[in-house]
Amino acid sequence: MDSLNDTSMLDEGIDRFLEQEEKLSKTGILGTVDTKLVRGALPLVSKAILDELEECKKTPSRPFWFFALDNLESDKIAYIGLNYAFIGVGQCTDVTNICTNIGKQVCIELWAKKFNDSDPKLFKRLFDMAKRNHNSPKHRLKAMSAVAGREGHPVERWSSEQLVNVGQAVLNCTMIGSELFEVYDRPKKRFFVKNLGLSEVGRKLVDDLTGSIKWMSPIFKPMLTEPKPWTSFDSGCYHDNKLASLVPMVRRVSAKQKELIVSAFQTESMARITRALNAIQSTPFKINTVVLKEVQNAWDRGDIISKFPRKAKLRVPGKTENWLDLDAKQRKHVKKTKEKIILRNRAFDADLVNMTTDLNLAEELSKHDKFYLPHNLDFRGRVYPIPTFNHQRSDHIRALFLFGRGRKLGPKGAYWLSVHIANTGDFDKISKKSFNDRIAWVNNHQRLLYAIGKKPGLTRKFWQEADKPFSFLAACVEFAGYVEQGNDYVSYLPPAMDGANSGVQHYSAALRDEVGGRTVNLVPDAKPADVYQIVADRVNEELNHDNSEVAEQWKSYGVSRKTVKRNVMTFAYSSEKFGFKQQQMEDLMKPLEDEVLEGIRNVHPFGEDHGRQAASFIASKVWDAVNATVTKAAEGMRFIQKCAQLTAHEAKPLIWTSPIGLPVVHAYEDWNVNRVRIFLYDKSIQPADASKNSKIKESGDVYNCIMLNLRTTPKGSLDKTKQRNAAAPNFIHSLDASHLIFSVLAGLDEGIEDFMLIHDSFGTHAADTGRFGYLIREQFVAMYEHFDVMQRLYNTTYSQLTDTTRMADLQIPASGNLDLRCVLTSDYAFA
Repeated sequence: MDSLNDTSMLDEGIDRFLEQEEKLSKTGILGTVDTKLVRGALPLVSKAILDELEECKKTPSRPFWFFALDNLESDKIAYIGLNYAFIGVGQCTDVTNICTNIGKQVCIELWAKKFNDSDPKLFKRLFDMAKRNHNSPKHRLKAMSAVAGREGHPVERWSSEQLVNVGQAVLNCTMIGSELFEVYDRPKKRFFVKNLGLSEVGRKLVDDLTGSIKWMSPIFKPMLTEPKPWTSFDSGCYHDNKLASLVPMVRRVSAKQKELIVSAFQTESMARITRALNAIQSTPFKINTVVLKEVQNAWDRGDIISKFPRKAKLRVPGKTENWLDLDAKQRKHVKKTKEKIILRNRAFDADLVNMTTDLNLAEELSKHDKFYLPHNLDFRGRVYPIPTFNHQRSDHIRALFLFGRGRKLGPKGAYWLSVHIANTGDFDKISKKSFNDRIAWVNNHQRLLYAIGKKPGLTRKFWQEADKPFSFLAACVEFAGYVEQGNDYVSYLPPAMDGANSGVQHYSAALRDEVGGRTVNLVPDAKPADVYQIVADRVNEELNHDNSEVAEQWKSYGVSRKTVKRNVMTFAYSSEKFGFKQQQMEDLMKPLEDEVLEGIRNVHPFGEDHGRQAASFIASKVWDAVNATVTKAAEGMRFIQKCAQLTAHEAKPLIWTSPIGLPVVHAYEDWNVNRVRIFLYDKSIQPADASKNSKIKESGDVYNCIMLNLRTTPKGSLDKTKQRNAAAPNFIHSLDASHLIFSVLAGLDEGIEDFMLIHDSFGTHAADTGRFGYLIREQFVAMYEHFDVMQRLYNTTYSQLTDTTRMADLQIPASGNLDLRCVLTSDYAFA
């Protein structure tokens, strides 16, 4: 069971949820439920549940779900169903996970009710004791169940099949009662998965709502008071005990890693980590109201902006008038096109739910002078904000964030503001040129930049073409203030300094690879190196010697740094040639196909197979070019993979300690999988069209038969393929996480107190950016001077093996001649 807390148990009924807005606001946390949707949809779903129970009572053989739901209040069940349905739409979750999550929640509620009904005094005493002694929901449940079991109230453990059986019943009632949702097929690689989307009724309701959809239970949101400092693994960052109990300091850890981390709290290493983490989450933010207004306007107008959510659905073609005149191939094309448009529109449902939530939350936050983002770590040590509304998201969300404390720009701040303007605009690829060129570009466009900052509505045709349009707009607003007030202008903007391909940087530093280091700016030069352009140039050189049809298609379309960027970025994280192809399909071929569907293009530039052959072709070319460019990174990747394979052969995880001192456990378990049949309501199917495996109710409702693969129990072994493939990215991410924390600590020692960070992107005030940039490079050098990370990994692998003779073939890659001290004067390493 996943959770045991006041909110999940719903033991005070649904009215508590409607009062939670006011309750949580007193603790400095924004509210959690949307009362319009609760009051509107909940009674309808509740009635559908009661009707389904009554109908089931007429049958002699009753399913498992009946006995679970018949013992709970229908309002509670309805709330759970609506909650997870909306989460599923917003997160594009498949119905297997939605049903499983519903089942888990119902199981906890049922156990709590039975226990409370049979022995209310003992239940209250144990529950109060668990709340006092444990913040972790897992430990609360464990503490209660240990005593409850001895007293005759054991916690029932449902199987995966039982969880889904209960979940599908609740989900069906949620769809029938509310009429807000429907199931659709979403392609996933070579298969289809069943997802939940909004129905037309649901979409219109959500679109018409002025209030937000806040169906996360509980949803973690920004705080209006400074987060509680981390002092232990389970100390929590929220002041509200219920929410704090749900947030460990390190998310998604195994039992072994948690044990190691708890032990590490006795050492200085965790003190350094918590000091940095607490400083990061103590940074106050406020909403950029100018950007918020333009995001809202762009959404309302349905502006087409790169990577901006789309509001208006595509028109689904009607009946084809000359259908009888079409041959089989043409008919198939018509059907496929219609299916693709319908599927494309489904993605807009998630956009609608998420944008409605984000915009209303931003509007709510804009009423406050400051707010905070509580943070925690993933199992590799990477820092993440806990609220879903955060600056690590897309440009239109990230640009909404300003620091809550201002700093006068001064001449140095004005310099870095100008660099930031050039970086976010990136017109004529100016961000790939020298700092002097970037400053010159800003100086040459001062009038335009000032106009954008003062009149964003009138100048949107220009700023919307920027590489990061809303961040560019935010920078122009600051620029306008600087023009009017000069060096005394108080800026709240967080300019960012980004690593030049972080993965290759860390491999090159660890292996002292001067060749690879030059491609990612670890060696000083008059202008920045661009590893993506280097690879693109290699690919184009190869294309010049290839006269095949697919090569000619690529020459006509063009291979740019953008074409190869994701391939190159993920190469250092164990991406293989097949992965390159999948990335080309997702990043290029699919968007080109969408442009055809949207009428922007007449035909796909890579032919009728929608670019599959072209993606495979270019993936091979990019693979060869990357391997020829960053050879040492490839060697390092294979070494890390081999370490993971050696430990996996003995069914052991690979364990290491990151430079900052976090114990990392790299373990991917094998699971048993069962094939399970469920029935889901499908209003699009008429009884006459139902398949022989479907169920048809007396009302005429059709329940379509769906087969699911369910993970059941661990096999007690490790997935050797995942152990190998994920080892390099997890190891390198633990290094970049350590570097980030070291950099924050150095900044704190220098009096820098505001941070906006995204793994290998470092943001602080413009006035402090120059100094922070040097500290980032300094800490990068210091980390690799003090830690031989490859030797340490070799040693820890050796210590974990029973049969150490298998280490004979494992060789640490030879070090090159990169002078790490050069990084200190390489201004473009992080820029």
